[in-house]
Amino acid sequence: MARKKKPPPPPHSRKFSFPIYASVFYDSVFFLVAGGGGKKSSGIRNLVTVSSFHDGCVSEPITAAATDDDAPQRLALHPDGVFVVCVFGGSIGVFRMERNLSSNSTNGLNHHNPLSRNDSTEDLRNRPEVNMIRSNEFPRRVALTADDRDVKCAVFSPSGRQLAIGLETGEVKIVQWPSLEVDMELGAHESGAAVTDIAWSPDERVIVSCAAERIGSSNNSSNSNGQQQQQQQNQQQQQGEQQQKTTKGAIMWSIERGERITALPDPTSARFNCKGFPSSSRKPNCLKVFRGASFSNTGEFFFCGINVDGVGYLVKFETTNWTPMAAIRAFRDAPISAYAANKNGSRHACGSAEGDVVAFDGGGLRKQSSNSRKRSLKRIAAARNAHMIFVTTISWNARGDVVLSGSADASVYCLHVKNKFKSGLYGSLMKLFLWMTVLIACLLGWVFLLMKVFDESTVPLLNNNNNNNNERR
Repeated sequence: MARKKKPPPPPHSRKFSFPIYASVFYDSVFFLVAGGGGKKSSGIRNLVTVSSFHDGCVSEPITAAATDDDAPQRLALHPDGVFVVCVFGGSIGVFRMERNLSSNSTNGLNHHNPLSRNDSTEDLRNRPEVNMIRSNEFPRRVALTADDRDVKCAVFSPSGRQLAIGLETGEVKIVQWPSLEVDMELGAHESGAAVTDIAWSPDERVIVSCAAERIGSSNNSSNSNGQQQQQQQNQQQQQGEQQQKTTKGAIMWSIERGERITALPDPTSARFNCKGFPSSSRKPNCLKVFRGASFSNTGEFFFCGINVDGVGYLVKFETTNWTPMAAIRAFRDAPISAYAANKNGSRHACGSAEGDVVAFDGGGLRKQSSNSRKRSLKRIAAARNAHMIFVTTISWNARGDVVLSGSADASVYCLHVKNKFKSGLYGSLMKLFLWMTVLIACLLGWVFLLMKVFDESTVPLLNNNNNNNNERR
């Protein structure tokens, strides 16, 4: 019997020639993905490529840049949209993005394969609509750590004047742009675990960093079984104090003072009574790790992911007193492996260790809606088995209606999210307009029905009157 052919991948998904570790949208159509196999002995090239997502289809790479023996780990797009920072271990490289307004290609789609060339940088400015070249304004590589400690994340401030980086040792530093000099060393997470995510507040006064460390306090660990049993017995009595002394997990840093402020409280604590978490999350041996961080555009709310015993949840904080307001389960039985928020912080996307992708609406982004149902988190789109293995990167396009996810299985998946009513005043006005339209339509329908009934009832009366008049005559 002939073997059944595998069905072709859907148009909104595409396989690349290298494992994907980083991604970022250039605008609403074009995006960059980066990754590779590391050393040349692996046989897999290390590349940063540009592709497009248009009319529901992911294009082949339209331009690419090889990165020698270093596999790209993270990408960060400058707010001005001109420069892209690529992280390689303990150093970074800078690429310049260019638009070719005279390009003959349609939305960047062409049949040229840039990956077949041997140049370190592919020069396709005469063909694609968007091109990426190495920037001559910066050195080819800039070392940010003296001893080659890996940079695990890099995020630009909203103004683009600073770049926050997190190291594999738990350190958080601030780099000036465009000098690329380390201007401030804020400190490090207590456990020394790698920093996975960083979020800037809109006013650039505070950043929040998350590390791959267990949420808790340094005095929770014990050196003997007797101490461990005693702590378990006193857990309920001392729970409030321990939560206030939380020192590990997600840390807030002051950019003005250049120091640590405090650690985010454990959102699963009983004192917050935040619904959405299982009862087992309050047990002393429960493993809880923050993953992902973002602020709303108003700065009034903070969003983050948290893995509770291997299951991912999305949490919404109110930043006045850092109280968790709402939580929602992201995946049934898988942890969050990647997280991203759109430009204004109203939508959020999570990728799981099982290859699933899900998108959420963050609810109202103003304090006026904090006491209403608008504060809740809602699932608005999902894709099961989008990838064969864990999701390594997620990013939103400029419009906030497409979620791009990448995986180490070399696949890219674009999830389209329908643009329903936007949160805030605009959404309220649109809903009010719709209700008024429905009400007016109902009133017009009743008027039309009454007129029809009135006409039908008056016609026989008029006929009878005419007949009576005719008989009298």
